[in-house]
Amino acid sequence: MISTESAMGAEAICSPAGCFSAALLTQALMWIGLAALTVFALATLAFIPDARAVLRDERERASDERDAFARFVRRVADVDVTAGQGYAAGGNGANQGVPGSGPGPGTLALAGGGGRPPDDHVAEARRAYRETVMSVPHYEEEYGESLAENVSAEFGESVAIALEGAEAFTPGLRRTLVDGAETARDRRNSLVRAIEKEEATLREAAKSLSDVESDVESIEGGSTLSLSFEQLMDRWGHLYDLEQECEAVLEERQETIRSGYGVPLRLDGPISLQEYLYDSLPVTHPVLAETTRLLDLVRGVQDSTSVALSRRV
Repeated sequence: MISTESAMGAEAICSPAGCFSAALLTQALMWIGLAALTVFALATLAFIPDARAVLRDERERASDERDAFARFVRRVADVDVTAGQGYAAGGNGANQGVPGSGPGPGTLALAGGGGRPPDDHVAEARRAYRETVMSVPHYEEEYGESLAENVSAEFGESVAIALEGAEAFTPGLRRTLVDGAETARDRRNSLVRAIEKEEATLREAAKSLSDVESDVESIEGGSTLSLSFEQLMDRWGHLYDLEQECEAVLEERQETIRSGYGVPLRLDGPISLQEYLYDSLPVTHPVLAETTRLLDLVRGVQDSTSVALSRRV
């Protein structure tokens, strides 16, 4: 390989394969170096990076659902109730069939017999649900449910039956839908806040554990043959500090899980936050798995250091 001056006046490096601009070659090597550093950084830690990506997606989905329920509340609150008279608040249908009777303000729904055509106001409420709650970008992937199935999971089976088969949009049905949607909105908002706290926890854990991993790998990479007894003791002491740091992370994380709360996402019942968030990952407790992995690594290097110390005695 020889260096020569190109026709453009810039120094070039030539080889049997051809000539290359020195400046371009330097730039290419720089980018290769940066890419290598990026790959190294991404390779650090085994479980937490994927968990943080999951949290970003889940926070976005929960925010979309929260906002969708809020829009549904506004839309269904503006839907006019069916005009009618004759039912007392909380009526049980005793006046059905009486000429001029209609839904009272406390009636949840009128479904079945009577022969009346479906109420446009009920259809408007169903359309509002489809255009808000069922229109979030991830709906089919996450739920893939019919309107009746989703309403049943969110508000209860009786509300789903009423919304699907009601002949009239009563004040009671409208109130029930508004109350149920506000509760679902608040559940999503609680989930968003819980995810934000979990993100902060993972950021702190990632920083601590990355430092531990960096330290133990630098120690592991050094030979013990040239180290004195005092140097080996210092090495063992450093490893002991790293072990204590890992155990502190484990204890703190376990306490967080024990004192944590369930996520009542729908009426199916509360589940643990970690079980809900990390179900798609190989581990449902990424911080515990990450810390345990590093703790094993630290103790392995401790063992080799102890063997080296025993040979100095």
